Amino acid sequence: MKKPILFFLLLISTASFAGGGINFSTGNWNEIRAKAKAEGKYIFLDGFTEWCYWCKVMDKQTFPDKTVTDILNSRFISVQRDMEREEGKQLSMKYHIASFPTYIVFSPEGELVYTIVGFREPADFVTELMNAMTPTKHEKRPGLNADLDPGYPEFYKNAFGPQKERKPAKEEEIDQFLDAQTNLLSEVAWSVMWRFPIGTKHADYLLANRAEYARLYGKYNVDNKVQQILLTRVKEAGEAKDDAAFNKIMTQVEELYPGDKDTRFSFNTTYYQATKNWAKYAASFEEYAKPGENPSAANFVCWTLYEECDDKAILEKAVGWMKEAVQKEPSYALVDTYAALLYKTGNYAEAEKEAKRAIDLGEKEGEKTDATKELLDKIRAAKKGKK
Repeated sequence: MKKPILFFLLLISTASFAGGGINFSTGNWNEIRAKAKAEGKYIFLDGFTEWCYWCKVMDKQTFPDKTVTDILNSRFISVQRDMEREEGKQLSMKYHIASFPTYIVFSPEGELVYTIVGFREPADFVTELMNAMTPTKHEKRPGLNADLDPGYPEFYKNAFGPQKERKPAKEEEIDQFLDAQTNLLSEVAWSVMWRFPIGTKHADYLLANRAEYARLYGKYNVDNKVQQILLTRVKEAGEAKDDAAFNKIMTQVEELYPGDKDTRFSFNTTYYQATKNWAKYAASFEEYAKPGENPSAANFVCWTLYEECDDKAILEKAVGWMKEAVQKEPSYALVDTYAALLYKTGNYAEAEKEAKRAIDLGEKEGEKTDATKELLDKIRAAKKGKK
């Protein structure tokens, strides 16, 4: 005999979030869906893990915000799940969650309609929540059925949960499973393709049918998978120093993602780092952004140059980039890179000053500064030897 919805509602209690007063509902997923349908509210799922740093930052900075709290408590049925355990693990498998924090919004009918990935400041998060309740902003995924387990193979299930408990799948196991599928567009086949590295044949099929996969399962995860495939091929071209193969991939990237500067930057720097073409590596960054506009990208590029490049002219250029970047964002990581480049280019007096500044910043930010202290010792030794 089916129990009435009221019975399920009585089973569900709410737990107030300690920092911001968000009423997170308890109960299993079916009960949550029944409650949302009965009340005509969206479901807000906070997908976290115990080790997730930015999840904790969200808990401290964003969830306590009164506007965020008011919206979630009045307009949503809010739930939390550890995505590596029990039902959270099942939801992670079902909705293809691999980065944290991830916040998923479901319609009152239980359909996934909106995804928010990563940390957001309160004002930005409010905008996301309002978008999540705006039907024109929704991205439906008709390829997903209602079952949490539509028939996943055991090796897929074993790939989720706490890191130490996961069991790796064998390449031949993945290929054999996909070869046996009569429909590679099915939810189970896509889930396997999303989760694991796949061979050339199946990768080519996914690339050729990218638009249909995106329609069925959402653009975000499909684009991520497509870019993983193409980046793997960029790395292979780099190892072989195969310019023709790389240029072919970049033509494909432009066809798939016209005007996507982020993808071009990532692929260019990957290839030119592998081939040690530092002139083009540097040019890729100059094409991508100004240091002051994107300090984190400048830091990424300049640290690679510090570690691997010995071209004095390019290193001097990197010093200029980092000078501009730290003016915009004087954080420990960036100032440390700046000090390292000054040291490598022989500007020991400035390097010493910046290394000391980096250590001070690091200690204030709660970072480990042992490597910078070692750098400072090297700088002082070099400075002493120069006299």
